Amino acid sequence: MAIYIDDRILIEKDPQEMEKLLSELKKDFEVTAEENPTTFLGIKFNKIKLSIKLTQEIYARQIVETYGMQNSKSTDTPITSDRETTKILRG
Repeated sequence: MAIYIDDRILIEKDPQEMEKLLSELKKDFEVTAEENPTTFLGIKFNKIKLSIKLTQEIYARQIVETYGMQNSKSTDTPITSDRETTKILRG
């Protein structure tokens, strides 16, 4: 389960511990909780087996649209777009 507060996200393996924390936070704050969030602050994350893939494609497209740059010429970035970075979860 994960909880985000303003611009924070909390992750806890034990659902009972998360419920305790959530109850305490609700005493003083307005809290929104999602069990399986897929986006956070413009970052999309997808859990695949023991890894999490993070992308900002949606956020980048929104920026391009906001500034009217849909027809702008693109350029390569320092990291090729076909390179995938993964973080293995342990524990």
